[in-house]
Amino acid sequence: MIVGAATGDDRVVVCQPNNDLNTTVDVIDGKLSLVEFGRQAATQPL
Repeated sequence: MIVGAATGDDRVVVCQPNNDLNTTVDVIDGKLSLVEFGRQAATQPL
């Protein structure tokens, strides 16, 4: 939800975060900004 708010995208998307997911958001001038979107898992879910 926070990534969608930071990017202005209100779609529902599937996210398969890797075990070391490191997504970074920041607040710039009172608005959320996506700094880095963490890696997605390489394996398919069961």
